[in-house]
Amino acid sequence: MTNPKHAAGKAKPQLHLIPASALIPLARVMESGASKYGAYNWRGQPVTTTTYISAAQRHLVAYLDGEDTDPESGQSHLAHVAACAMILLDAVVTGNAENDRPPPGVAGAVLSSARAGINSETRWLRKLMEETGYPVETKSADDKTE
Repeated sequence: MTNPKHAAGKAKPQLHLIPASALIPLARVMESGASKYGAYNWRGQPVTTTTYISAAQRHLVAYLDGEDTDPESGQSHLAHVAACAMILLDAVVTGNAENDRPPPGVAGAVLSSARAGINSETRWLRKLMEETGYPVETKSADDKTE
């Protein structure tokens, strides 16, 4: 006979799959943010999406460029990226996100075509860009770049 709690538990989010080791540096970054801005400050006012996207990108670029630790906070750049994502996700889920992202583009389609091994200069991509209102420049063989 199976424990009924097991079946009920399997239907719920499996939080044990989140790496516990990542939660510790994330908590340190959240502590730093609470000290600087106030605990749960992102719930008091709407969260502008580009603020957190830009912050996450800055930390990710710094990490990519070889800097592991944020010089201001002394914490991991990757933990800062996770904190930005968590705050943004919380804002979206709670309805507190102010969506100030630019109008939708074709990045998803470009990435999909790259995964499929399709060159971005194909007619398919040009057609998609035209359909979505993005200007498509055409150059003749006579055009010279400086």
